[in-house]
Amino acid sequence: MAKTYPINISDISTIPQLIERTYAESGKPTFVVGISGAPATGKSTLSEQLVSELSQVGLKAQLCPMDGFHYPNKTLKEKGLTAVKGSIETFDVSSLALLLSKILKKDSEAFYWPKYCRELHDPVAEGFLIEPDTQIILLEGNYIYSDQNEWLSVSDLIDLKIFLTASEEVLRERLIARHLAGGKSQQEAFDKTERVDLVNALKIKQYESNAHYVIQTH
Repeated sequence: MAKTYPINISDISTIPQLIERTYAESGKPTFVVGISGAPATGKSTLSEQLVSELSQVGLKAQLCPMDGFHYPNKTLKEKGLTAVKGSIETFDVSSLALLLSKILKKDSEAFYWPKYCRELHDPVAEGFLIEPDTQIILLEGNYIYSDQNEWLSVSDLIDLKIFLTASEEVLRERLIARHLAGGKSQQEAFDKTERVDLVNALKIKQYESNAHYVIQTH
């Protein structure tokens, strides 16, 4: 059962304290914090702020977005999944689980976590550098709390699970604006939002009960 953690996204001062405390209590050298929720709930904004806030209390944190594990457009086309890009089946969950496990094994050498390039609309391999002394991994993504098949192997590696939620009206407005900024026409932005994004948002909502804390952002 998820706990309600009432906090506005503009005031995150207590979240670093929560992470710092639970990390210390865990006794683990590397601690994984999940930041999940539907598209446009503010996951990236919160995650980026937390990296800065945690560094101020002496913790080395690294943002690791799930988006870098999108299948490349070429693969999506081969699989017939181009029209539903962003749905759970369009992500390479096996590679995500493998790389997250590698972080926790504390390999002696640094390595890269892939990132999604919005200019190319494709993932790139050399995204975020993961250094061996990283203490906090901020794993950000839509489906990371799913217990569906291989996704459970990802969810099981997350120590602290935070879920962001927002109203459907706010999500629709933000998603359309995001697609417009990405070069889509008004009709294309509306169609993608209604046909894919909001459908996914309803699916992602079911993972809320797997989180430790739920934050209402709007």
